[in-house]
This record gives sequence, C-alpha cells and structure tokens, in this order.
Amino acid sequence: MINTRLKFLAIVIATSFLHIVVYKEYFSILLIDTLILLLVVVFFRDAITFYKDKISITFYFLLFIMSFHNILMIGSIPFFIKEGLQSVELIFFYNIIRKFTSTKQSANKIIHYIFILSSVLFGIILIYVFIEGLHGGQLKKVSLPNVIAPLLALSFFYNKNYIFSKKFREIVFLVSIIAVYFGLLSLSRTFAMVLFLIMLSSLMYKSKIIAFSVKIAFIALFVLLLTTYSAKYENNISVIVNHITSDTAFGHDQYIELNTLKTTISNRQRINQLKYIYMVLNNNILLGKGNGEASSNANLHGILPTILVDYGVFIFILFIVLLWFVYQLSKKNILLYGSPDDYAMHYYFIYSLVFLLFVGNGIFSILPFIISMAFIASKRNNPASFGGH
Repeated sequence: MINTRLKFLAIVIATSFLHIVVYKEYFSILLIDTLILLLVVVFFRDAITFYKDKISITFYFLLFIMSFHNILMIGSIPFFIKEGLQSVELIFFYNIIRKFTSTKQSANKIIHYIFILSSVLFGIILIYVFIEGLHGGQLKKVSLPNVIAPLLALSFFYNKNYIFSKKFREIVFLVSIIAVYFGLLSLSRTFAMVLFLIMLSSLMYKSKIIAFSVKIAFIALFVLLLTTYSAKYENNISVIVNHITSDTAFGHDQYIELNTLKTTISNRQRINQLKYIYMVLNNNILLGKGNGEASSNANLHGILPTILVDYGVFIFILFIVLLWFVYQLSKKNILLYGSPDDYAMHYYFIYSLVFLLFVGNGIFSILPFIISMAFIASKRNNPASFGGH
C-alpha cells in the first residue's frame, strides 16, 4: 500500500511540470489541482500530519497573512475563493510530501519515480517535437523547458549514488546531456538561468578553495561587466530609468517607446512592466495594489514581482524570509550529510527560485518551491537506503 501511495505522489509531482488547464470559466483550474484534491481525499486523508517547525510555521503564517490581505482588499469574489482554496491545497500538498519523505527510503523512492516519469514525459514531448518539426522558441510552447529543468536537477540524485548500477547511471547521464541540449535549443532564458545557477552551485560545493575561487571570480566578473557596460550603454540605462520613473500612466503598449533600445520586444515589455511595479509601490508600498491586479493589469511574470505588486513590501519580505530559511536548511543538509537526495533537492530548490522570478504568476509557478521546501524540511537523517529499511 505504501509503495502505491509513493508512486501516486510521484505522478502528481511529475504532473506539476505540465501547465494543463481543465477549467477556465471564472478562474483557471489546472490538472494538478484536481490531482492534489484526489491525493488528499482518496489516498492520504488518514495520513496527513501538520508540521510545526520554523519553516512550516512561517509558510502557514505567510498564507494566512495573504488571505487576510485578500479580505481587506478584495477585488472579486471568484478570485478570493480561488486564492483561499489554493492556500488550503498548498498546505495539504506540502504536509503530504513532508509525511512521505520523512525517511531516506521513501524519499529516495519518490525522487527515483519522479525522475523516471519526467524522463518518460521528456521522451513523449520529443517524439511530438520531431513529428511536428518544431524548433527553437517553438519548443517552449510544448512545455519542454518545464520538464527538462526539474529533470536536470533530479539527475544529480544519481551522481556517485552506488545503489544504482554503473550502466543505469550512465543512462541517466546521457538523458541529462540530451535534456540540456534541447533545453538550450529551446532558447528558454529560464532554462539557461537554471543551468547556469546549478553549474555555479555545484562548483561551490566541491571544496572550500573552489567555492572561494568561484565567489571571487563571480564578483570580479560582475564588477567588470558593470564598469564596462555601464559606460557603453549609459544612454540606454538613462532611457530605461526615465521610462520607469516618468509620471506617464502605465500602458501595455508603452514598450513601443523603448524602440531605441537594441533588444527584443520581450525584453522591452519586461522593462515596461518594471514601470508598473514602480508606479504601484510609489503609491502604496505597504499593501500593494490589491489581489489579482498584477496579473490583470500588467501581466507580470513571476511569483515574486506579483507578490510585491499585489500584496506589498511586508508580505514580500516575509516570503523572502521563508526562501532564506529553506536555503539555509538545504545548505546545512548538504554540509552535514551530503547525501544524493540532499544535492538533488538543493538543485531542485534553485530551479524553483528561477521559476518564482520569471515564470507565470499562479499556482503552477509556486509548486516547484513547495515541493523542494517539503523535501528539504523533512527529517530523514537515518542512513541513506533505497531498497532496505
């Protein structure tokens, strides 16, 4: 029975990689929403434990404060209901993952199942890509980067994990190489950022000397780029700052005013969205614009900028504090134990951070963080094992 539950939980987590909408009359309901509900009602209603450690309490308090904010600045009843239900959904989902990753054995099984399922999804999408002849940016439309990014993070679970045969680990390595190739081929800046940060992080955990060298090199590179390009693109920077801080009312098509900048339309639209963020915070920095305003008015991408605009700086800082708690615990787990699942979930956490910054603004974008937070916060300090007890 326990293996059935672990497999179903892995299926639900793997499904979270796909943005599949099953209802969108008054508000959007994703396939993952219905699966989490099924998870709670059918499989786990007798096995839910509500955890009370620092990370869990901060998470609950954050959702409570956001719900209270929604009551104060309610814009529409459907939005308020949707946000309330999703908060409950996230709490249940988090605690269910915590419950079933509380031992090394179960955590390792779930990670392995998720990797296998994501590899299957990757293969299915690739077949569709070849049949349709898709290439370049078209690969993003079939959720390819959304599947590849977590697959890449979880592949570190098999690095020097001698529970698995050498042949299987070589297959994992090959799948990862192919995944990275198609991720870069998709021209997804989100995937490129995930790949860069994972590579940087993996270098920093090799040794203290390498970590120190990487930090110095990164700071030096940042200073070099800042001093070199700030002078070269001084006029562009001036145009951007003036556009963001001008008294002109925000408009979706105002990115046209940035045509003098030698960059893509997408980048000009993102710069224009910064104007909306500046305008909202300038008027109400504490409470923000009100729930749902960011997505409806400016179509912001990323949970973090959306929270800043919708909920104000206080709730935004609280969310940053939660992220910091999770990061610190993940770093501690690696330094103290350094087991394959600790590394895999640390890189999964990095992938979730990039999603929080750049992808969408609904539950789809926050689920990777909820998953990584639950794994990282789980207490599973017994010796790592996959098949034994």
